[in-house]
Amino acid sequence: MENNLVEGKWERRIFRERNARIQAEKLLEEKSLALYEQNERLKILTENLEKLVKQRTLELEEALEVAQQANIAKREFFANISHELRTPLNGIIGMINLLNDTNLNNIQKEFSNTILVSSEILLNLINDILDFSKIEAGKLELEQIDFNLHQAIFEVLDILSARVNEKHLNFYFTEAEHLPNSLIGDPNKLKQILINLASNAIKFTEKGEVKIHISVLRESEISCLLKFEVIDSGIGIPDEKLKKLFSPFTQADASTSRRFGGTGLGLSISKKLTEMMQGEVGVYSKPGQGSTFWFTAQFLKQKEQIKEVWQSTTLLSGYEVFLFEECMGLQKSLTETMINWGIDVNILRDLNEVNITKKKENSILLLGPVNEEHLLSEHNLLQLTDKFAYNMLLSKEKKSSVTAKVKAAGFDAIVFKPLKFSYLFQELCAVLNITPISDKPSDTSLVQTEPENLESLRILIVEDNIINQKVASAMLLKLGYTAKLAGNGIIALQMMQEEAFDLLFMDFQMPELDGYETTLRIRSGQYGLCSPDIPIIAMTANAMKGDQEKCFEAGMNDFLSKPLIQKDLQDKMSFWRTKIQK
Repeated sequence: MENNLVEGKWERRIFRERNARIQAEKLLEEKSLALYEQNERLKILTENLEKLVKQRTLELEEALEVAQQANIAKREFFANISHELRTPLNGIIGMINLLNDTNLNNIQKEFSNTILVSSEILLNLINDILDFSKIEAGKLELEQIDFNLHQAIFEVLDILSARVNEKHLNFYFTEAEHLPNSLIGDPNKLKQILINLASNAIKFTEKGEVKIHISVLRESEISCLLKFEVIDSGIGIPDEKLKKLFSPFTQADASTSRRFGGTGLGLSISKKLTEMMQGEVGVYSKPGQGSTFWFTAQFLKQKEQIKEVWQSTTLLSGYEVFLFEECMGLQKSLTETMINWGIDVNILRDLNEVNITKKKENSILLLGPVNEEHLLSEHNLLQLTDKFAYNMLLSKEKKSSVTAKVKAAGFDAIVFKPLKFSYLFQELCAVLNITPISDKPSDTSLVQTEPENLESLRILIVEDNIINQKVASAMLLKLGYTAKLAGNGIIALQMMQEEAFDLLFMDFQMPELDGYETTLRIRSGQYGLCSPDIPIIAMTANAMKGDQEKCFEAGMNDFLSKPLIQKDLQDKMSFWRTKIQK
């Protein structure tokens, strides 16, 4: 019986283990089946995901190719637009500048200047659009060349002088002490930023002044960080509008573009250029209290800091100036500058209260009224000027009628605003019969400095546009050169087979045979040309990155951008004439 109990116990145990094993096997089979099904589903999902990734990758590649093609098309479009817009502008601006050098009466001169200012505004708008496209494409680069900071600032004053004087605003420049002047950087982009900011200031200022101030934030032996401020007494900007100002195509008010004009690109481009100069840009303003736009820029310093004569001189020591200037900011700046020249300065608060009983040999009246015609009608200038040894007028008016009255009233010289201290110094020296050593005017007009036998230089202009032919040949004639004309590359090659030329100006985009292919054929030496090694200067209305490189790759030697500038043309001619003569 005991054995039966033991056997029964083992049988029950075996039975339980068998059932447990069967249950485990069943559970394992179920789990395996579930895992298999999950693996199958995962496999399907993986395959679908791979297909989706391949599809998306293909779509992205196609989208990237489309975007690249669009960028290429956009660059080509902007290059073509640049050429098409600049070509007629070259004719307009070139002819107006030539016209202004002829004998025009006052009304004709005023009309001519209005056309010129309008054309230059249009050119600036075109440049803004082209610059914005180059910035977007990452194709804009900065030059690193030696330049004179004061020269750059004075050029900005000159460029904007017509707009300022038209609105009867005071526009001037001040600087902190010990400002480095001989720098290395991109002067053209610096001027572009200043012109953008100052143009905005002039646009939104109806009365008062616009001032450019420069200070040094940080300086070492090799570099400096400068701060530029453009300060105006205009309408100001509300706080809620300030953050949007540097966004493309944005202005402080939707009605702004209708009232004042502009694309809203200038500030955005200025911001990008400032960042490229390792600086930043900003603004602070209050409605009705004017605005101050500022930016910083990093420059390398030239090894030798050269001071111009007007910056460091004792030639005017011992003279006494009596200054009347209603613009307090300009009055202060003038006073500080002349004191640095060794001049004693007396501020005249009211011309009616001037009481000088004895004429002094070294006394100079420097008169800067707001409106010369109004002043002439209210004051007896003959009595006033008779009290001083020398008399000079600071004038916004360039009308010949005003100039004649001023000269008749006993003034020895007129210094036109916007005031440049270098020019004031030159005029003072001229009036006082003082000869400054190595004084080079910063704003001289074009002066003929070439040798007398200019006609011996044989020049060929290859240009399909008849108006631009006239502009280029007239500008060369003004410099004393004569040139022959060819309407396209085929005609130029035919002429060069029959005659040797010393210098060739080549337009880039021409029908039948463009400037690129024409240059390649000239340099190949396969066409029996009399002068295959002739220096070739490209003349192009394109302004996109790569234009100059493409010219040089074709074998051209130099580059002139349209619209042509008389001074740039003169510089090119001086350089290449010297090379040719050697």
